[in-house]
Amino acid sequence: MMRDAMLKANPELANIPELSPAPNEPQDLEELEIKSAYGAKHNMSIEAENAVQVVFNESNFKADRVIDIENMVDYGVGAWRDYIEGDKVKCRVVNPKNMIVSYSEFKDFRNIRHAGEVKLVSLQDLAKHFTETQLEKVINKYSGVLGNPRSLQVTADGFGYDAFKVPVLDFEFKSWNTNVYKRFTNSAGNVSFKKTSFDNKGRDERVEVNGEIVKKYIDRVYTVVYRCHWIIDRDMMYNEGLAENMKRSNGRPYDTELSYHIEAYNFKDMRVESYMKRIIPLIDEYHQTIYKIQNFKIRWMPYVVKIDLDTIENTALTQGGKKLSAKDILNMAIQTNTILVRQKDAGGNNVNFKPIEVLPTNQHQEFTVLVSDLTRILNDIRDLTGLNEAPDGSTINPKTLNGAASLMNQSTNNALFPIIESEKNLIERLSKSIIERCSVLLRR
Repeated sequence: MMRDAMLKANPELANIPELSPAPNEPQDLEELEIKSAYGAKHNMSIEAENAVQVVFNESNFKADRVIDIENMVDYGVGAWRDYIEGDKVKCRVVNPKNMIVSYSEFKDFRNIRHAGEVKLVSLQDLAKHFTETQLEKVINKYSGVLGNPRSLQVTADGFGYDAFKVPVLDFEFKSWNTNVYKRFTNSAGNVSFKKTSFDNKGRDERVEVNGEIVKKYIDRVYTVVYRCHWIIDRDMMYNEGLAENMKRSNGRPYDTELSYHIEAYNFKDMRVESYMKRIIPLIDEYHQTIYKIQNFKIRWMPYVVKIDLDTIENTALTQGGKKLSAKDILNMAIQTNTILVRQKDAGGNNVNFKPIEVLPTNQHQEFTVLVSDLTRILNDIRDLTGLNEAPDGSTINPKTLNGAASLMNQSTNNALFPIIESEKNLIERLSKSIIERCSVLLRR
């Protein structure tokens, strides 16, 4: 309060070192109250946020987040995966097209039992797990496909293996194991628990603990995760078995989760409805109209020339003289834009026929209909996505009032709310999982 009062009296005092805030000192009274009320809990939350931010920075989170939002728009599903690589926690976006998951009735896939994704792995990485004979079977299967060469040329240093890609299913699933513990009283008279053989499960033996007769053997069911890497269409697997560094929080030590985080904003019975799926029919109609306009422009006839053959064939240059042929008259009209006709026949009667007449086709009206149809389709797409001139900054009227522009922006936010909310929930779950991963890594 003294610092604030002195700065208000003389802002130049802000440069005095004695008035500068010390490290970790509250910046205002509100922050002071928070630190006083929560203390270590508040500091722990700050450290957790910093840990998540470090993981995001080292995992190229910003670029992956753009891809994740594109996946939500295109496929209606977003997916992330967290993992430990060496001594660091990392995360990455997952392509929903390459995923396989068990049935779920929730849009956040909270109750899935297995999940996996197909990745292209180089032979260089597979060589660490298989022999030359086994790799030969893989090469024979995937030569000439997936962008691989038909014949693999490998140098002495192994160059060539890195360019040959093989589809591998990175798969993990939940299982439930049971541990059996023996309860007894140690030499100091305290109750102790010790893991014992699974064969003791269900044995009805009693022991006295603190003057009370209780069961000697107790069992506890806990969730585990198994994982494997399966080379598709081959009876070959590697890195299979119990997963390492499973996530277990203090609140649920006997439970764990898969490393995948999935969210769908329009989901029912394992079916998703994306924005792009609803926009595609409108885009197809838009392109069809474009093709019609292009074909119309190629065949466009703004006018037609009407020629009266009877008039032209009966035209003569002199009274009773030799008649010009119709070909001669047309050549004269085309080359000189001049045509000679007689308004009266030899008997002096007024014929009053136009030998050549230019008539408009009125095709521009059809062209206008097609162009207005394009505008209608664009408006339908805008109604579906909520996009308009205000948020995209394209052709908004400069006279638009601030209130109207605010409503236009709010309209876009309302239309995109399902994606915004789903992406928010997905990132929150990912952040929570990253904190659990960091705890596992620190304990390890």
